[in-house]
Amino acid sequence: SGAGEFGPQPAPDLQRRVLLEDGFASFVRTDHPALARRRLSLAAFAELDHVLVSPSGEGGGVVDTALAAAGLERRVLLRVPTFAAALNLANRSPLVLTAPASLAAMAGDAGLARLKVPLELPRHSIAMLWHPRVSADAGHQWFRELLSEVACELPAARRRRRAQR
Repeated sequence: SGAGEFGPQPAPDLQRRVLLEDGFASFVRTDHPALARRRLSLAAFAELDHVLVSPSGEGGGVVDTALAAAGLERRVLLRVPTFAAALNLANRSPLVLTAPASLAAMAGDAGLARLKVPLELPRHSIAMLWHPRVSADAGHQWFRELLSEVACELPAARRRRRAQR
């Protein structure tokens, strides 16, 4: 399996159902100096100190790819393996976290504010995958339906449904 834009591509024989589509947002602590600016330029955004979620601890992310296309590079001071760790760090430091917008509720609970990203970032899908051999299994069907129902209640899924109306 090859690597896609957001990581390795799943084996082609797996079944797939998209649970939600999402965009990206940046999150900072509520007293972050960048929030005082009326409009944050792309260059100013790149000059801020960033935290990057990278399970492997290496490489860049979608923000780095988009900045490189604009001839810019950001300062990633820390790479952490999970969004929970990144949210915690952003709350306790001047670091900026750019992450899936669906984390807004968790970011709010962590005491973070949303910072407008002055950059076009691609949307991404969150999908569940399963092997065809379990497609007819009643327990597995129940669990897939449960995940689909829960995903439909997430704010990102509700926004998408409203936009489609």
